[in-house]
Amino acid sequence: MAKEYGIGFLEEVKVVFHGKMGEYDEFIKDIYDFKTSMNDDHRIIILPIQEFKERMNKVLKGHKHLILGFNAYMKHLINLPIPLDDNDEQWDHKTG
Repeated sequence: MAKEYGIGFLEEVKVVFHGKMGEYDEFIKDIYDFKTSMNDDHRIIILPIQEFKERMNKVLKGHKHLILGFNAYMKHLINLPIPLDDNDEQWDHKTG
């Protein structure tokens, strides 16, 4: 089920970024780089987590449903803060 959800999430991102394929391609590359930079213990070796989070926040900004999907897709590896409203205020469930 997790694999199917991941594919569904990536398809939703593609739909949202229709007409902005450069941004979509960058998003996919960042996801791939992040996933392949982990070793078997899920520790990051290459791509720094903070840099990855900043890139994902930038790409997904204004798309709350994609941020929620991203957090579900990445599971326990990384979570982005969720916007509370349209003014870009955010709530981070880890710092609350």
